[in-house]
Amino acid sequence: MQVEVERIVRAGSREEAEEVLRRHDLDLSADTDDVQIRSRYHEPSRFWGERNRLKVTIRVRVPIEYHVEFATGMGNVWIADLEGRIEGKTGAGNIEIEAIRGEVDLRSGSGNITVEAVDGFVEAATGAGNIAVRGVCGAMELNTGAGNVEADLTCQPEDDSVFTSGAGNVTVYVDAEIRCRVDAVAGMGTARTDFPLRVEGRWMKKSFEGRINGGGPELRLRAGVGNVTLLRRP
Repeated sequence: MQVEVERIVRAGSREEAEEVLRRHDLDLSADTDDVQIRSRYHEPSRFWGERNRLKVTIRVRVPIEYHVEFATGMGNVWIADLEGRIEGKTGAGNIEIEAIRGEVDLRSGSGNITVEAVDGFVEAATGAGNIAVRGVCGAMELNTGAGNVEADLTCQPEDDSVFTSGAGNVTVYVDAEIRCRVDAVAGMGTARTDFPLRVEGRWMKKSFEGRINGGGPELRLRAGVGNVTLLRRP
């Protein structure tokens, strides 16, 4: 296990930089099987925006079989090449997950979530941001309050999947041979598919539903204000 910490300070003098660093607490604890890292910056109320003067990057290398749990108030997270469960949240930051074998559970208050090459169930939610999931073999539950949802399902799902946006477009790509039931609704937008399903609706609400290749687990697409699209993978 290896931990690297990089701290970059923007300051007008050495004394000013040292003062910024003194306000940053970094606590690392580790044993044979686990590591915990806590980082916090004590920002004086009279210096509004001072936290932007300090950039902290923490790089952690762990064994390939490892479970990860993370939380950050403001900051981005990138995790790759693991076999294990990934669970975490950011208050205002982007999350990128890549090459994971295991379940993924992600939350962000206002940030984008990107997931690529995961073998396992993926659950992702953001209050205001886009969600992009590519190359996933497993069921998904993706939800954004304001943003687009785009998902690429690479194999036959065993369980139901849900793709939802309160204000944004929902686009899902699946193999032509997939067996599933489809329930797609755009509350205020368009509905489109290149599978043999009939699009219905009047005025602003559009929808399509039905079985593909005899049916199977459900794919539920919902857009409050936005478009829903189900397409064959290229």
